[in-house]
Amino acid sequence: THKNILIDGGPGQAVLDQLGATMPWWDKEIDLVVLTHPHADHLDGLLEVFKRFKVNQFYLTGATYNSSQYEELYGLISEYQIPYKFATSSIKAELDALSLEFIYPNTPYLGREPPENINNSSIAGKISVDGFKFLFTGDAELEEEAALLQLDYDFGANLFKAGHHGSRTSSSPALIDRINPQFVVIQSGQGNSYGHPHRQTLDTFAQRNLQLYRNDLQGDIKFAICAGQVDSISTSR
Repeated sequence: THKNILIDGGPGQAVLDQLGATMPWWDKEIDLVVLTHPHADHLDGLLEVFKRFKVNQFYLTGATYNSSQYEELYGLISEYQIPYKFATSSIKAELDALSLEFIYPNTPYLGREPPENINNSSIAGKISVDGFKFLFTGDAELEEEAALLQLDYDFGANLFKAGHHGSRTSSSPALIDRINPQFVVIQSGQGNSYGHPHRQTLDTFAQRNLQLYRNDLQGDIKFAICAGQVDSISTSR
């Protein structure tokens, strides 16, 4: 059965074009949405998504964060009666043959002080479908990665979405070795002002001979999975 999952909305409204290119024109339903953390470059696109699509499940951290976009997001949750939960490591979402297992945070941030750097409140999770595993850590930096490494958890995954757009404060060698991925995707904008991805992080991946794909160089990246194996990988440039 066809299922639609969206992890973060990106900045602006470009996500609408991506959904339009991926989903049939008549399909206005997203089965599951995750907001890894409330920074604008992950949240903003979700505002329009919530107005235009029926969202069946929404997961977020519940971390306290002051921004007008975050306030608007909660307003839309109420207005459109979007079912939501605060993600913790005790939750596993099942969608037919696909499962999303939340790894971090261990307990909800609701009612407790989030890290000073909100990146380190990011949801980390693993999606499994037919034996293929995809791991994401939002914008988690070394502080959260250190907490992850303390967990008794099988991080092994075929595909890893590099933390924090490939910055040098994420994707530590220790975490990469625990994940031991075959493929890595770095999501960073072309010519971004932060200099993402960082050479140090690229070296970490190169030293391990990982197959690397980058939005800033290759545009849209699509993995087609069949029977737990990568059937094809296509890019828009």
